[in-house]
Order: sequence, then structure tokens, then C-alpha cells
Amino acid sequence: MSWTREELDKFEAERSRLLETVRALETILHDAGRLRQPGRNGSAPAASRTGLRQAIRDILSKHPSGLRPNEVAVELAEIGFRSEGSTPLGSRVSAEMGRMRRKSKQLEKMRGGRYRLTEHVAEPVSEK
Repeated sequence: MSWTREELDKFEAERSRLLETVRALETILHDAGRLRQPGRNGSAPAASRTGLRQAIRDILSKHPSGLRPNEVAVELAEIGFRSEGSTPLGSRVSAEMGRMRRKSKQLEKMRGGRYRLTEHVAEPVSEK
């Protein structure tokens, strides 16, 4: 198929207009704080630089009755936390919550597979 010069110019003008629209929308979203920019190497956004364990503790601190690992993973995804590497976020969260229970005793496992912060982690440190 052969295009005329007029048709090519028309397509190029339309392409330029669309690119300008996309740039304007990206600027609006970025200014509103809704566009999550990846890190230097395309990895995690700033929201996930907190660290997985701290992010899990932050979420569980808002749910004293506890959450299942998949519920924690959903909340992490909603705030923009992304798993680096090929392991899905849900698998990482589940394994990490198990380690936080077994090794560092930061979590306790309840009926129904729910985890909650142990009391010594949930209580704020009092200053004397």
C-alpha cells in the first residue's frame, strides 16, 4: 500500500497531536501524585522503598484483628508496593510473614490463617 505525501503529513500531524495530549495527561497525573515513576533501574516505586517487613507491619498495625497474607498483599499493591524480581508479591508476603512469626516473633498466627502484630511490636515505645 502506498501513501500520498498529503496522507503521510496528515498522519504525522495526528501523531504529534496525540503525543502532546499524552504528555499533558502525564504531567497532570504526575503533578497530582498519581503517576508512580519507577526507580533508576525500572524497579520499585518510592512507595515500596520502605521495605517489605516495615510495610507489612504498617498495614497490620491498622488491623488489630489481623489479616491473611493475601489480604496484606492486596493492600500493598493498592499503595503501589511492587515486588522486585520474578516472585509474585503474594508469595513474597506470605513467606515473609511466616518468617516474621517464626524467627523474629513479630507476628502471631491466629485461626483462619490470619496474622497480627505481637503486642511487643504493636505497642509504641514509651520515652522516659
